[in-house]
Amino acid sequence: MRRLLIALIVLWSAPAQAQRPCAPVDGLRFPFDDHFQLVQDFAVPSLRHQGRYHTGEDWYGGGAGQVVYAMANGQVTFSGDRAWGMDGGVVIIAHDMPDGARVFSMVGHVQSSPELPLPARLSCVEMGQPLGLIVDARPAPHVHWEIRTQGQDTPGAGYERAEPRSLGLIDPSDFVLNGQARLHSAAAWFSDVLVGGLRAALVLNDGSFLALDEASHLRRFLPDGRVLWRTRLSATAVDLFAMQGASYLVNASGLVQRIDVASGRVAEAWRIGGLEGRSLVQSAPSLGNLRLYHDGADGLLALSADARALVWRLDDVPPFITSGVGLYDVGAVLGGATADGRLIVIEEGGVRLGEARIENGAAFGVGPGGGGLWAYTRDGLWRIGPSSGSLWTPQESPPAPNSARAFYHDGALRLLYNGQGGALNDQPFADLPAEGLTRVIRAGDLLILASSGGQVSSLNARTGQICQRLRLAADRRLRLPWLDVHGETLRLAIGPSLMGLRLARLGC
Repeated sequence: MRRLLIALIVLWSAPAQAQRPCAPVDGLRFPFDDHFQLVQDFAVPSLRHQGRYHTGEDWYGGGAGQVVYAMANGQVTFSGDRAWGMDGGVVIIAHDMPDGARVFSMVGHVQSSPELPLPARLSCVEMGQPLGLIVDARPAPHVHWEIRTQGQDTPGAGYERAEPRSLGLIDPSDFVLNGQARLHSAAAWFSDVLVGGLRAALVLNDGSFLALDEASHLRRFLPDGRVLWRTRLSATAVDLFAMQGASYLVNASGLVQRIDVASGRVAEAWRIGGLEGRSLVQSAPSLGNLRLYHDGADGLLALSADARALVWRLDDVPPFITSGVGLYDVGAVLGGATADGRLIVIEEGGVRLGEARIENGAAFGVGPGGGGLWAYTRDGLWRIGPSSGSLWTPQESPPAPNSARAFYHDGALRLLYNGQGGALNDQPFADLPAEGLTRVIRAGDLLILASSGGQVSSLNARTGQICQRLRLAADRRLRLPWLDVHGETLRLAIGPSLMGLRLARLGC
């Protein structure tokens, strides 16, 4: 009887020991070395596979025999040298994330070697641990990388007829970049609920804010990132604005609705007069006391301050990629860069002052003392003049060939950023690469740069020293990030990612 009892204890305890949990995720990395290049993106249809969607990303590093690593701590749930036949093996790892979620990473086209066998099923692996070597897979040696929410022991085919996100698959690069940002020491909170990205935001008096996304979901976020309420709008919306202590929503059809910010319900509505069936597609900066919108026929519309009537319309003004407003003796002046390579300048009264051909867009900012409008382009920094005198006056500036350029001036500080580095109060700085459109905001002794490419950096405003860097997934729609400072927190949105960062942790 005693021997039987011991045997039962051994049988009972052995599986429990084998299933002992592995270390949770405390860091994330790409599962290959830095020189690898993306050769096939996630969720794109493939002609080689009858239009089926790619379930992961393919990365090429120069040939077979290169090492593939674990992207994070986890437990191996599948490991097979010949899982994909002549195209090599597959390893699947379960990862327990800090928020309690469980995801599975998969690497395919890998194989064992005498020095590096594939890890055994149910074994624990650590971030950066070598898993195997890339095989000579078709059509060229590469690693196939997936992130899943299900399918812990099924290699799959690498392609599916259904859109991969509907099957629980996630963009791998975006997952790692956003995960690294969430684990940054400055991270206060993170949200990825904005479908398609942020279209408009409106900060309320208590520090909470309304956020309108590309799918016309309207949410009220509390200062700590929690969602107080969410409303799915019945029509496409393009803007939010405040007037006399109330919050309003503007629909593409020209319907303006007052929003009860306590509940998200519509309390009042009217139609903008004089639109004559035109649809609104995008907002532009307010010009004086006028609210500006682009319509669906490349027109720029100016509405009255109460958004009840059309005041003027200009033809041939496509939606702006970037824009800015400066104040002059003659009133407000608007400058906007368009996708077709123009910089258009417009006075408050609806007069087109002129335009210039530009390449790779422009970054706008106000001049010394908060007056006037300046534009930083590929050809340098320009002061935009009022209706009298020269419209374009060149200024001394470093070259700015990259579209990720920015200009900031507040009287005490002048920052010129050219996508790789730049100058702060004429003192050069370097080694700060970014991609896409870049916005700058000042928060006390810090300057924060954020780009649509996902790069976020902080600089000491007195010394120009680069303090902290982090990176989010890029905004594929190439929009300027949203930045706002509330108390000791920087709030930012890049694409569908919205997060809060502790300013104290962003310093040097």
